[in-house]
Amino acid sequence: MHDDDGRRPARAARARGEAAQFLNRLGQPEGPEPTEAVLVIDTHPTMRVWDSTVGELADGLRRAGRFGRVRVVRLLGTDETDPARVSAEEPLAPAGPDVRRLVLVLTDALAAGWRLGAVQPLLRAAGRTSAVAVVHLLPQRLWFRTGLDVGRVRVRTPHAWAANREWDWEEREVPAGLRDAEEAEPGADAVIVPVVALTHRSAESLARLLSGPAPEWRDLPAIQAREWKRRPDAARGLPWAEDVPDPHSTVPAAERVSDFRAAASPTAFMLATRLAAAPLSLPAIRAITGTAPGTGPVHVSELLLSGLVRPTRTEEDGPADVVFTFAPNTREELLAQGRRSATGRVLHDVRALFAGHATTRSLLPDPAEPLDTLAMPRVDRRNIAFLRVELTALRALSGRYGQRAAMLARVLSWHDRRYAVSLEKPPRTSTGPAPSGSASAAVEPGPQFRPVSEGAPQMSTTPQRTVEEDRATRPRVWGNLPPRNPNFTGRATLLELLDQRLQEGTTTVLPEAIHGMGGVGKTQLAIEYAYRHQAEYDIVWWIPAERPGQIGQALVELAQRLGLVTTTEANIAGPAVREALREGRPYSRWLLIFDNADNPEQVRHYFPQGGNGTILVTSRNRRWGQVGGSLEVDVFTREESKELLRRSGPPLQDGEADALAEALGDLPLALEQAAAWRAETGMPASEYLRLFENKRMELLEVAPPPDYQLPVAAAWNVSLDHLETRSPAALRLLQLCSYFAPDPISRSIFSGLGNSSIFPELDAALNDPMKLARAIREVNRYSLARIDHRTNSIEMHRLVQLVLNNRMTSEEQTRMRHGAHTL
Repeated sequence: MHDDDGRRPARAARARGEAAQFLNRLGQPEGPEPTEAVLVIDTHPTMRVWDSTVGELADGLRRAGRFGRVRVVRLLGTDETDPARVSAEEPLAPAGPDVRRLVLVLTDALAAGWRLGAVQPLLRAAGRTSAVAVVHLLPQRLWFRTGLDVGRVRVRTPHAWAANREWDWEEREVPAGLRDAEEAEPGADAVIVPVVALTHRSAESLARLLSGPAPEWRDLPAIQAREWKRRPDAARGLPWAEDVPDPHSTVPAAERVSDFRAAASPTAFMLATRLAAAPLSLPAIRAITGTAPGTGPVHVSELLLSGLVRPTRTEEDGPADVVFTFAPNTREELLAQGRRSATGRVLHDVRALFAGHATTRSLLPDPAEPLDTLAMPRVDRRNIAFLRVELTALRALSGRYGQRAAMLARVLSWHDRRYAVSLEKPPRTSTGPAPSGSASAAVEPGPQFRPVSEGAPQMSTTPQRTVEEDRATRPRVWGNLPPRNPNFTGRATLLELLDQRLQEGTTTVLPEAIHGMGGVGKTQLAIEYAYRHQAEYDIVWWIPAERPGQIGQALVELAQRLGLVTTTEANIAGPAVREALREGRPYSRWLLIFDNADNPEQVRHYFPQGGNGTILVTSRNRRWGQVGGSLEVDVFTREESKELLRRSGPPLQDGEADALAEALGDLPLALEQAAAWRAETGMPASEYLRLFENKRMELLEVAPPPDYQLPVAAAWNVSLDHLETRSPAALRLLQLCSYFAPDPISRSIFSGLGNSSIFPELDAALNDPMKLARAIREVNRYSLARIDHRTNSIEMHRLVQLVLNNRMTSEEQTRMRHGAHTL
């Protein structure tokens, strides 16, 4: 059922069709013929999953007949952090005056060199004498997660096939007068390079721009290729940038997988759970992608840009040549969230893949054998990585596969002891007996080497921890929790008191309520408690509780995760969950967190009536004290306020920090906004206090809010005034969000405006993914809303919604309310 590259013929044909359509559109417009085309192919390891598409593009370019000469050149060193080590395999000599050259650079932009700006000087040099464009293999919705800083520009060309440096261009997003001082100014040193997707529309747009004089301005996405300037902070999220520490190295695997699930498409996550059951050799990746419904290279790339896997040094592409490795404990997490039937299918397909190649036929059991066969293959360096993965997958399947898993564990352990290499002296020959069982004679002495978990060298022979072994440190079921706040400050006494109360327990499950006024950090306290004490529970489940519908949906999801029901009806799933938790099946230690539960009478009937679990509630309503325990959260202590203000931004003297905290009323929500503003702008404390006082007086003169809301409103208005001039689209987006419920708003909602209209600057962002991404980036830059990349959503505090509403005129309020209903 597979063609040569391991994919279904239909899918391979589709890739060929996309490539042909792209090239066909590229060659349609009238005008003088280009005399040369150069296809520059990024050789970063993550590009190997695109081999079929790249091959079709290269062949199609040669067959097109539109170009007098076609060259295919490899781009080397894109993972380097120094442009001196980035080069084309064949030098791109300057094009002569009579040469009309088109240079197309094919990339997924996942290499560190793109984000660090080390590749752009090469594009800049080529663009001085040739027409250059980047063909981004990933869809436009994913560009913001890769290494290219793509923006919208307006371009016009003086003549056909003009070199990029001859183009007139201007930015569409940020007027020069509003650009931050640290941002690069457009000038003679920048060469604009268009970025196009692999679609017929992008190809047609590029062809029309290049193949004839374009006196009118054309809008297009592009990057600014400049002289190199090292940005050591820009490699965040790129774990294969070797000279930059991986910021995620201490993040638990469960949290990283949860982040990936929220940020990735459902198809990509489904594919990841299947790839977790196989070593990541190219043939295995292609085979599994070929059998997983609706998947292709783009979904593999989503996994590769997640940071859950890393490239190896292997350049071969045989079945046993592992080219990517999962981070520790990641396989177990993905397998735990996949389907048992799919895991079994992948194990069978891997055996079939090995059986289909003469060099690997004897390395794994025959595909005709059942998965739980006790026949053990010979263990050597070619199949040990596969056997380790099979062991992990069999442990995830458990049940009847446990006996083979135990046998594999014994054999691999014996093999590790026998062939482990000491760095001090040569290994001694083992004189101990082989492990008992039918596999004892199957182990083959091989070359002396240190065993590896995924085919890459390691410094330890300790096996990765399995799901079973890791249960002592994290919950089995973990769901819907917002991301942990990296700037969480103070609250040590409250956290200790909350822990004491929750540990006391009673014969009847009673809720412990965290209550307090808006903006004091009730939700953040609950989130921090859940992350700190996750190892004490089998289940930790977050339940938005402002409306009954939200609670019902959260319980439906929990019922499905526990395997209780398959229905989406809350009136069936809710009772099933409550009864299961009361009886302690399948797990007895659980923590349910009901967030923003302001109506005790409406919420309490969703609570389990017994069991060995805990219920935590956040609310502004003091009446929860009549239902169970109650813990009041107030504003920060002065020392906590000063600690938060000093976490980022310019240094603060003690007196300055004290003055800021006093002005902000020690209210965490206002303090967080002020800290974010100072960190982003570098504004001195005295200047910020002046702006803050101006805003406070304006509010008092017009419509004074309640005392506790005043610091929030004043702090936010400082930032919102700046945003109004810097990015009107971002401000309009925030105003629109203020008319949604104070819950996470899916980003997909903002892509459905169509022919409707709200405000021109907002319409443009809602109808252009790049402009929307830029607006969201501005919102996130000043911490004006919480952007959750795991769920691809935006969440705004209810007090901030109130501030935004109060800033708008009655006409703006009407149009924004209508716009929210339209979306």
